[in-house]
Amino acid sequence: MKTAIIGAGNMGSALAEGIAKKIGGENIIVCDTIKEKALALSERTGCVAGNIKRVCEESEYIFFAFKPGSLCAIAKECSPYFENRADDFTVVSMLAGVRLSAISTSFSFGRNLPVIRIMPN
Repeated sequence: MKTAIIGAGNMGSALAEGIAKKIGGENIIVCDTIKEKALALSERTGCVAGNIKRVCEESEYIFFAFKPGSLCAIAKECSPYFENRADDFTVVSMLAGVRLSAISTSFSFGRNLPVIRIMPN
């Protein structure tokens, strides 16, 4: 199982740290638009710092932990990789105020896939 987290800010970091304790950092890919943030997170948690291409092509569970305002830009970058996948994967969104329908229409998954919304507390 490969888990990925797009976003290495406060929420993405907390998520990576918690998941790494359960499944091991080597099973988690983290990426961020600021590469240094992803590298720092990988050093703290043992996660693998990667890029959008690797996250989108290799991960079974992909957590969206970036700012909602980045949705369009990240969707544009991810969609070609998602469209080329033949296997199923699950998207888990932590994007405040973004409906599941907005995520499904923003990203070109190429088919119906599970999209889950979580609200951290």
